[in-house]
Amino acid sequence: GVNERGGPIGARAAIGGTSPDLKYAYTINRFFGIQYAFTSNWILEADYLGSQAVHLYTNLNRNRFAGDLSFDANLDRLNPFFGGISYTDNSGWAHYNGGTVSLNKRFNKGYTFTSSFTFGKTLSVQDATGVGRDSFLSPVVNAYDLNAQRGVAAFDIPKRFTFSFVYDVPQHLFANRIASAIIGNWQVGTIGIFEDGYPFWVQAGL
Repeated sequence: GVNERGGPIGARAAIGGTSPDLKYAYTINRFFGIQYAFTSNWILEADYLGSQAVHLYTNLNRNRFAGDLSFDANLDRLNPFFGGISYTDNSGWAHYNGGTVSLNKRFNKGYTFTSSFTFGKTLSVQDATGVGRDSFLSPVVNAYDLNAQRGVAAFDIPKRFTFSFVYDVPQHLFANRIASAIIGNWQVGTIGIFEDGYPFWVQAGL
């Protein structure tokens, strides 16, 4: 049998559903870039990249309210005769705006060089604190006002600098024929990546 709130007698059932007007999620991308070659080998480039993710899928527990655990440390729920009531809809979204400045040198006079500095910000309303985790595992304070927790995304990296350098060792760099035979005609290279870390999250009692 069922009780007056539609739940089974003697147990808390967990149920779920999907919005009847669920839409396809999609992304809008924007790009603008310029290049300037101030010599035949050195090129300076500046790019802007924007991205807007719309109608992202979210799976939220609707049977709870903001601060549910704050009053008596118990999960009282909006409908106490049910457990979790998950509901899937298109409440999620994410925005990214950023730029990249790069300085590159074509291979000439025995070496090539590339460098790039990227900066930007990603905003979203729901994503997991662990990279690679989906929205189902991410913390939600108020399932009925998801936009209230708009902020920097868990996977946001504000700044990143990368560079690479390759040097072609000449065959006759050394006067010693043995040293030239051993070391000459080799390529020496290095790669460097420096970036900010992921945002730091503090949460308790969710």
